[in-house]
Amino acid sequence: MVIETILAIGAGLRANPTPLVPGSGQSFNLRSQDVNSGLYLIDINACFAVASNAIIRSPRMHDNVNNIYLDLDFSGHWINVNMGLLQPMIQQDNVSYIGGIGGGAATYDNLLASFYYDNLTGAPGDFVTWDAVKSRIKNLISVKMVFNPNATGDWGYDYAINIQSDLFKANTDYAILGADSGFTPAVVSIMGPCTGNVRFGIPCDNANHINNSRYCVDLSIMSGLATIPIMSSSDKANTFVGCADPTAAVSGGTIFLAELGAY
Repeated sequence: MVIETILAIGAGLRANPTPLVPGSGQSFNLRSQDVNSGLYLIDINACFAVASNAIIRSPRMHDNVNNIYLDLDFSGHWINVNMGLLQPMIQQDNVSYIGGIGGGAATYDNLLASFYYDNLTGAPGDFVTWDAVKSRIKNLISVKMVFNPNATGDWGYDYAINIQSDLFKANTDYAILGADSGFTPAVVSIMGPCTGNVRFGIPCDNANHINNSRYCVDLSIMSGLATIPIMSSSDKANTFVGCADPTAAVSGGTIFLAELGAY
């Protein structure tokens, strides 16, 4: 199983709805997998500079006009739309991300969509359900991170998860439970062997009291799917944490994990 979070970016003043552009290294074309395997849109989040609207649509969804239409009447903070509600998708579909009016020449908007692949070709990942984790927890830990966001609302620089605090125990599995990003709105991404080396995003916004220290847990409970990445401590130098922040202001955050024992 793999969850990929696709970032869509809007820049500057827009008088009318306009197609957004994908984050660096990403595409709006859904990936290929076994045609008999499940593929779902499982979460949508948006952070726009001003009150606006947004659309996620494709010819393979309900219609190619509105599909999922969002009124964004609260600017400058993350707005969660459908966490854990499953929209079936078709592999290799081309999804469109449309943003309404923009906030000005120097502002950026972010629209996030997370897709769950049951059997993604070439990217196995290691995700489990909350039921498979809760009885194995030995200790809860948090890892402080420094972030370097991009000034254009795009993904910023990625750091190894052990760069600032390397207290992971050897030969031990850790469940990634969630994250926070300090004060400003941001999406924290995890990318490594446990995620199939694709970005899995956790939206955070402490200024709006959205501290997703248990985001992966809640997503599993609400969707019934395996949404909690299991990181081996041997992969700590190859598991990267980054963020995208439309304000480019966030400077730090925390990754929340659980040390796991045997089954």
